[in-house]
Amino acid sequence: MKALSLNVNLRSTLSSLTGVQRYALEVFQRLEPYIATRNTRPAATLGAVGGQLWEQFLLPWKLRSGELLWSPANVGPLCVSRQVVTIHDAATFDHPEWFKGLFSRWYRFLLPLLARRCRGVVTVSHDAKRRLVNHLGVPEEKVKVIWNGVSQALKPARSEDVAELRARYGIRPQSRYFAYVGSLEPRKNLSRLMNAWEEASLGPGFQLIVAGSAGKVFSGGGCDRLPAGCRAVGRISDEELVALLSGAYGFVYPSLYEGFGLPPLEAMACGARLGISDIPVLREVCGDVAMYFDPLDTRSIAKVLVEMAAEKEANRNEAVRRGLAHVQQFTWEKSAQEHANYFRELERGMIR
Repeated sequence: MKALSLNVNLRSTLSSLTGVQRYALEVFQRLEPYIATRNTRPAATLGAVGGQLWEQFLLPWKLRSGELLWSPANVGPLCVSRQVVTIHDAATFDHPEWFKGLFSRWYRFLLPLLARRCRGVVTVSHDAKRRLVNHLGVPEEKVKVIWNGVSQALKPARSEDVAELRARYGIRPQSRYFAYVGSLEPRKNLSRLMNAWEEASLGPGFQLIVAGSAGKVFSGGGCDRLPAGCRAVGRISDEELVALLSGAYGFVYPSLYEGFGLPPLEAMACGARLGISDIPVLREVCGDVAMYFDPLDTRSIAKVLVEMAAEKEANRNEAVRRGLAHVQQFTWEKSAQEHANYFRELERGMIR
């Protein structure tokens, strides 16, 4: 039997590194032991419209005969049926108001056509699969769930690194801080988190550190004010992320909607205690090692903040220990192997 040749569409990796781009690179870099790969992307960043035109009209001409194309960043060329596309969530269908109008309309037009035409669809959680099957009009068996991984570099940092990060960003040396890490966009629900922070009234011994930046395709921002005790540090490096999460007394994530929800698992890997939204996908990936709140209820968020601040050290340490064990099942190596197996099954005609 002829060996499978896979071409990976890496157009998305020319933009700033977000969760989707990280996924594409992490999996692509680990496929080679399992499957022969090459990649195709533009020579330079083309912008939103130029990138779409390149993907739809130029990329198909760069494919070799018999190659399977994998498009890992939600979109791919409509004219290529010998293709697997990863669609990370159904947010543009469920909440088009969160996105700029042209972006939202393009995705809602393109994705159903692409999903029906391509060989297979990958998504990153069972909750995302349920939503996508409903919106895309494809059978359940055409959508394969493969969980994301967590970088092996994410582990509890040295106390010296945490102290250096505190000094760099003006985090008071004696304070205990909660951390939020993620994009600053409407679905992340930061305005309710700010209100809950005020309602919790934890006092000067606690701070809330918000790390992240706004995306380009979202309508509106995350929040328009920072209450007392809250500090925004903007986008941080991967090394700073490890130190920030490791030093956090708790990680709080009030998101209204996720395809997978990687930041809570990254915090878990660094030894943080979690207080997160009670939504199906976070229950799916975080299990019973987090404290959950209703993200639509400011009082519920505040209550969990207060409970985390007052939690007995022995209980907190046990939850952290269980979290460190739980997160070990999410690796990029495992994800890459599952992707390779799926690509080979599709080529052998085992999945239609």
